[in-house]
Amino acid sequence: MIYTDRFESFWLKYQTKQKGPKRKAYESWKKVCKAWSKEEGFEDDEVKFSQHVFRGYDALIKNRTALERARHFVAQLPHAVTFLNQYRFEDEFQTSTGDLKREVVDHKCGCGSTAVIGRSVDGGWICGPCDIDDWKNGRLASGITPSLEPLLSAHPKVREESWRDWSMRVLKTMPAGRALLERYGQ
Repeated sequence: MIYTDRFESFWLKYQTKQKGPKRKAYESWKKVCKAWSKEEGFEDDEVKFSQHVFRGYDALIKNRTALERARHFVAQLPHAVTFLNQYRFEDEFQTSTGDLKREVVDHKCGCGSTAVIGRSVDGGWICGPCDIDDWKNGRLASGITPSLEPLLSAHPKVREESWRDWSMRVLKTMPAGRALLERYGQ
């Protein structure tokens, strides 16, 4: 069987000895990708889906590492099929306890769109068109301060990059930022 490059990357990244059958995982990957893309308002987009899965998987691994450091019980990773079919890549974690957040959140952009791509500077949800429009027209989100404008011009935000990802990227370019990230294990 021939697998897509995105799935192969996921399969290599998924860190467990008990991954389960690769063929079933690929079938789940295709099925969940199609369903997720439809829910999010994209045309069967494996690139966006894989980015979303990788972000969720990275958050899961960071949470597991934090729990291990705090000497809490950490369950085995589920099979890759279970991880995909149960949308475990969308789990959110309480940063203070490492517990899963279970409240239902209504993800809507200020314009009313439910096809959000992440958080805006002020913490609300934002869709791709609004994010691009803000950057294209020079209208920065209301939460941005003038002191950030030099950073934004030196380190432009990449399309579909979340504010958190942008912040982490910028912090890594500064000595004080790197020290801060090392201190908190990022």
